[in-house]
Formats: sequence, C-alpha cells, structure tokens
Amino acid sequence: MSNTQSRRSRAGKSFEAIIYKIYERLGYEYDSQSKVGRKIFDSLGLGKKVDSILPNIEAFKQRRNKTIIGTMKTSLRERWQEVAEEIERTKIPEIHLLTADESIPKSKAQEMANHNIIIVTYDWVANSEALKSMKNIISFEEYLFEEIPNVIKFWNDGK
Repeated sequence: MSNTQSRRSRAGKSFEAIIYKIYERLGYEYDSQSKVGRKIFDSLGLGKKVDSILPNIEAFKQRRNKTIIGTMKTSLRERWQEVAEEIERTKIPEIHLLTADESIPKSKAQEMANHNIIIVTYDWVANSEALKSMKNIISFEEYLFEEIPNVIKFWNDGK
C-alpha cells in the first residue's frame, strides 16, 4: 500500500511539473503553491487543493473571476469531490481541473459541472461521443491556446 501511495504521489508531482513547464515554454505567467509558498495561498483563503493561479496572485486579489484557478489530478476517482468542497469553501467562481484520467463517466462530468468544475483532459477524451456535448470538458489544447490567452489578454489590455 505504501509503495502504491508513493508512486501516485510521484506521478502527481510529475504531472504538475509537466504542466508548469508547458506554462513556462508558452510564456504564461502563473503562481503556484510550490513557487510562492502555501502560506500566501492560505492568506487568500485558498486551500491545498488549489495548485495554481494564472496569471498571478495580484490579479486574483483584484478580480478573481478573471483568473484561472487550477488544480491537477492524475486520476479523478472520488478526489474530485475535494475540489468541489474547495470551491464552496473559498467561494471561487470556478476551477479548472487538469487530469490525465482517460475514463470520465458522463454522470461524474455532470456532477462536476454542477460544482463549476471545468475538466481539462486529452482531446480524444473531451471530444469522445459520450462527452463532446458537455460544456465543462475541454481539451488541453483549448485550455492552453484559448482559455489562458483570453485571460492573459484581459490583463494585458488593462496595462
């Protein structure tokens, strides 16, 4: 059991590192708990389930609905419910849940939609016959090349 937990933890850290490296390669500004420290996230009322804020914490302080609040899970299982609880507790408008999980039942996706959770997954999963009508499921490509640039444009236009 201990080995399994250790592997899952490493997989999760690797998944986060990959996403952050993609942000950096695309030139996206972001703040993460590992980058700025958990205390800063706690001071904003954000708990340990929030992994990152794009473009940054200052933008979140000014207008949280014009930021992307993200969390990353290699597998959804029942842990997505922790994310729903985090949304309720912190009163954030929505959260992007990035996942490598390839099996997302439509019923679970609908439950997540009810909690304002945007699922970011592989294109072939997001556009599968069962899920393509779901508006809360987007591909990594849509997230990286449409969602994030729209938020960054909002902040850059204000400068």
